[in-house]
Amino acid sequence: MFPSRRFLTRKNFLIIFALWLLCLAAFQFMFIQLKNVCGLNTILDLYFHYNSTEAMTLLTDYGSAGREIYQWTIFLDMVYPLVYGLLFWMSFTYLGERIHLHKRFIKILQTLPYFAVVSDYLENVFELWMTLGFPDSVQQAASIGGWITTLKWIFVYTNFLVLIFLVIIFIFGMNLRED
Repeated sequence: MFPSRRFLTRKNFLIIFALWLLCLAAFQFMFIQLKNVCGLNTILDLYFHYNSTEAMTLLTDYGSAGREIYQWTIFLDMVYPLVYGLLFWMSFTYLGERIHLHKRFIKILQTLPYFAVVSDYLENVFELWMTLGFPDSVQQAASIGGWITTLKWIFVYTNFLVLIFLVIIFIFGMNLRED
């Protein structure tokens, strides 16, 4: 279920971090393309929650060319969850070991990124369903997809807050060792 502990090297972390930055740059490129084509640079992924009316309005405003760009953005978003999930997993493992958390607790922390990754993939499936079957599929897909997006953001924010908490503990622990 978990990547091997041997995967956690500085080189691999830097590779995954570089991939994360590359994904962010690619998303920015896609947003620019979307803005150039239809005047909008937002996607349903960035909403905390959306309903079928909001999804229909946004996808209609995209037009067919904008929806095509959005589909490419969704395909890019098939790589991104794996990348940020690995970053969270590596960070939780590294920090958990450095602050001497119990192995069982580290295992629990390591499961947190999976919730965000799985919900992000589910979100992508529903958004792809909406764009490929537009306009017929929007009502049905958005009614579920909007809630999956909400779950995704809850899981992503939870991972981010745990990471901040672990970093604070790590830094505080380093200061205690220096005294």
